[in-house]
Amino acid sequence: MLSEIASGRLKSRQKNKRGQRIRVSTLDAYTTAIAYLNEKIGDRTLATFDNWEMKELISTMEAEKRENGERRFTPKTIVNYYLIAAAVFATAKDRKGKQLFPRQWDLNYIGLPAVDKKTQKTPTLEATEIETILAAAKKLYRVLYCPLAGTGLRISEALGLEIGKHFSADCSIVTFASSAAKKDTGSKHIPKQMQVSGI
Repeated sequence: MLSEIASGRLKSRQKNKRGQRIRVSTLDAYTTAIAYLNEKIGDRTLATFDNWEMKELISTMEAEKRENGERRFTPKTIVNYYLIAAAVFATAKDRKGKQLFPRQWDLNYIGLPAVDKKTQKTPTLEATEIETILAAAKKLYRVLYCPLAGTGLRISEALGLEIGKHFSADCSIVTFASSAAKKDTGSKHIPKQMQVSGI
């Protein structure tokens, strides 16, 4: 499944177009999730894994703790792992494209946690905090930090910028059209297209 997603032959939950490679970070997340699922599910076959087994898996994830006593998995992560597990079943098909192990997952029965967007960790900085960071930063890094703070740009997208390619002739417009890969693969992915003027 991972090789099919990485090649673009199989669409991920990121809804990449067929034939378009997904972000390295997204593939890393799938790899981590599937490694955990393989560890917990073990040698059980897909044919014998149903709502009861999924309920056990979710209960196990909810009970796991870190060394400091905090929960290892947030409700959002548990939901994401469930969706990846469900996708494994959905993508197992025969030559004619028919699902080999169709499932009707009962979300109430399996105890899939609700995700409260209000409690999601979305750290933000106040304007005064950003000003303090910029004042303390070396001039070279201010050029990087300003667009990050002003546009919500991801660091990988900022690192993918190239002089002469993403800047207009008068440097008043920056087009964010590619992103540096997380790993040293030399590849780039395409982020959301965005133009910023007056930076």
